[in-house]
Amino acid sequence: MILVTGATGSLGTAAVDQMLTRVGPGSVAAFARNEAKAAPLHAKGVDMRLGDYDDPAALARAMEGVSKVLLVSSTDHGQLLTQHQNVIDAARQAGVKQVVYTGTAVKDAGASPMSQMLQAH
Repeated sequence: MILVTGATGSLGTAAVDQMLTRVGPGSVAAFARNEAKAAPLHAKGVDMRLGDYDDPAALARAMEGVSKVLLVSSTDHGQLLTQHQNVIDAARQAGVKQVVYTGTAVKDAGASPMSQMLQAH
């Protein structure tokens, strides 16, 4: 099973739709915050898993039965690093074999919290 996080955003939805051209809906799960926005994916047969990046318990539940995760970058740049770490920690604890990260775009790399965090390590 492949889990796509951020599945109701533009990139997440496109990723799920592309996956569905290659595998059946029983092989794809979608992690989303908003059940109403997730309804179109659920209608396609995708297994919906609700929660957000700030909820480790929801992430742990979302990882059940998952072997691969497509981590669609959070748009909350102030919490991005913590949120992504939550996803990675949940995946690790669940024994997920592969995590693929989509990345994030920034207008000013020097002012980005990502840049500041990387300089600290």
